[in-house]
Amino acid sequence: MLVSPHIEFSEYDKENYMLHNGRSRYFIINEDSYDLIQILQEARDFRHAYDLYCDTNDDITSASEFEHHVKQLFSGKGILLGDETGEEAVSKTKRIVRLRLTLIPEKLAGALSLLLSPLYHKKVFPVLFLAAIAGSILIFSHYGNLDLTYALTKEEFWFMILFFMLSVIIHELGHISACRRYGGRHGGIGVGLYFVFPVFWADIHGIWMLPKKERLYINMAGIYIQLLMGLFFAAVYLVFRKLLFLESCFLITSAALFQLWPFVYLDGYWLMCDWLDTPNLNKVSTAKIKQIFQYYLTEKDLERPQSITKKEILLFLYACINYSLLLLFAFYLVIIIYRFFI
Repeated sequence: MLVSPHIEFSEYDKENYMLHNGRSRYFIINEDSYDLIQILQEARDFRHAYDLYCDTNDDITSASEFEHHVKQLFSGKGILLGDETGEEAVSKTKRIVRLRLTLIPEKLAGALSLLLSPLYHKKVFPVLFLAAIAGSILIFSHYGNLDLTYALTKEEFWFMILFFMLSVIIHELGHISACRRYGGRHGGIGVGLYFVFPVFWADIHGIWMLPKKERLYINMAGIYIQLLMGLFFAAVYLVFRKLLFLESCFLITSAALFQLWPFVYLDGYWLMCDWLDTPNLNKVSTAKIKQIFQYYLTEKDLERPQSITKKEILLFLYACINYSLLLLFAFYLVIIIYRFFI
């Protein structure tokens, strides 16, 4: 065997596989790479692997060339036997959330997630999720015009903040619960920094090995449980008529729905990644829009594509909207700074 005995595979889409190197890294590989790794798993050494490879391929003419090809493909990823540099690469990889601090360790998060597990049954989840969204819209439409300015006392305000922070933790626990329910590995829950903003996070790295439908459910799991919690406070308000609970409902529900925004690294972004089968959505969509502009705005002799797929159109539109919003935000900042100094 020439590869790590800990690597795992799962089908990612119709043409690709997800590979887990058995430690902390995941890779999307095509069918050719999948077949090559199967050979490396069976082979005793590179000479034997080359002989097996030649049974079905004739594009490589020597064992040394084959070994060089394999190492060029897989070195530094923790896939080949004895290759530890893959783990070093992880520590150097730029993380979206930095300065992570674990608040709820893996075992405790897993135990707590069992309390929510029944809510993520595949037949219950979509029905309750749609009901939660409909209920939230109804609450906002019916009570959204109330004048709640200065309606809370100082003590009630801090209770509302406490309820909100609890909902954020339950949001992350929802991701863990769904991941565990569908058979994915998970870690703990903690806090960190996204740019300069403090955020909570849940380690659901095992999601990459699951089918697309389960990945979509897991990404929606936090929003789903947070909406249910918001509706719980709405029900409490209807019983006791205390504005604290209605305001808590508004705050929690608004935060949950905001998570659907797909143009920053929120749940909506990861939903879009899985819907389009594109893990690095920002990077891939940016490359797509660059390709379009290069083709139409330069004189380079670029090969004209045979056809444009629906996915490519969606990636192009996503990139256009994303950069338009960034330009609008930059323009807004310029106006604010201009008014402040002028």
